[in-house]
Amino acid sequence: MRPELVRCGHEICKSTAAKMMLQEGLSAATQRRFRVKTTDSKHDLAVAENTLNREFERDQPNGVWVSDCTYIPTKSGWLYLVAIIDVYSRKVVGWSMDVTISTDVFLSALEMVLGRRRNVNGLTQHSHSGSQYCSQAFRSALRRHGIACSVSRTGN
Repeated sequence: MRPELVRCGHEICKSTAAKMMLQEGLSAATQRRFRVKTTDSKHDLAVAENTLNREFERDQPNGVWVSDCTYIPTKSGWLYLVAIIDVYSRKVVGWSMDVTISTDVFLSALEMVLGRRRNVNGLTQHSHSGSQYCSQAFRSALRRHGIACSVSRTGN
């Protein structure tokens, strides 16, 4: 290694470091961003029609709920968060967290909102086509409460 690269206590700018590395035949190794797979959209489960069709405006509460899942990195591992939002108020009305991404965390969020909001006549629950939303258990819970199901396709 060239002696001018080993200057203790002296700072050099990024472009100078890049030029020096290039002269030495070195390159920076960048890590690819790690992505957690939250849901599986390539499954053989029945997928409901997209009845919402991007109409995200409502004039009263409990007309449409939209739902999604995300993951949060913690020191103990991944934490999965499912949130349900009322399109009318744009507020989270139900949520659930778990260390696994099973259908149970989705059902738990649904149970929370159903415990808080009693009048769900004519309600539509909209989500993406992930396997948890298309599972028999989740769709049965919607049917039991008279909630219509709407599902976006990949990329929508």
